[in-house]
Amino acid sequence: MSKETIQEAIGKFIYNERKKQKLSLTALSIKVYKNKCSATRIGNIEKGKIRDCSVNTIAELIYALGYDLREIFKE
Repeated sequence: MSKETIQEAIGKFIYNERKKQKLSLTALSIKVYKNKCSATRIGNIEKGKIRDCSVNTIAELIYALGYDLREIFKE
């Protein structure tokens, strides 16, 4: 059985939080980037498909969901 990658774990966290907050991909894209054009990219991040996603991008998504990236990794 293969282990979950860090991209998959972060993506799953973003997906679960987005669903909990009842946000669509488009709504999250608008919240983060002020446009709806990045909804597909966010969806691919959630699925762990994007391997070269910057820490800044992850931090922006996490922050838009009401979290601080530093706090998540303290646990």
